[in-house]
Amino acid sequence: MKVAIIDFEDSFTFNIYSVLKGLGVEVYVIDYKKVQIDYLSEFSHILLGPGPGHIEDYHDFFPLIDKLILDSLSERFKLVGICLGHQLIHHRLGRDVKLLDDPIHGQSFQFRFPDSEYLTEELRGKLIDLQFYNSWRVLNQESQLHFDLEIYGNSNEVIASFSKNITTYQFHCESVGTSCQRYLFNQLLV
Repeated sequence: MKVAIIDFEDSFTFNIYSVLKGLGVEVYVIDYKKVQIDYLSEFSHILLGPGPGHIEDYHDFFPLIDKLILDSLSERFKLVGICLGHQLIHHRLGRDVKLLDDPIHGQSFQFRFPDSEYLTEELRGKLIDLQFYNSWRVLNQESQLHFDLEIYGNSNEVIASFSKNITTYQFHCESVGTSCQRYLFNQLLV
């Protein structure tokens, strides 16, 4: 297994890197401004990491995200999004990303994951603390991709999406305020 983390100039990227290395995964960090699509073909997983700002700040990166989505749907690799990466993927799939009334920075909330066949055994039915660092949310709207399973927050925003080749988390699965980190990363890597 070989994972490329696309870094949007966010220090949390290296927390994700550390967790993946601890799981025995071969991991590389690539600056989003230097990504070359041909180079990404050698990876089993492409992870769009967290980052500052709004999705429109990354407008020049949209064509590459579109290509990554198409390539993941063609089963060339699994595409993963965390925080900003989650928002970018959903935006490119036709969903709106809106400012939260009250930004969430460093707050943890408990969510019970459903007992679903789309989750690894270790996550099914599990009550987990999830830590968020976001000012934006993905609205629960129709998407160009049907996800097998989605989890929604208290304001009906999308906080996690699961399909065969694309998985996204709005929360920070690598953060100290998130419980069961290993389980959440294992889900990303299946």
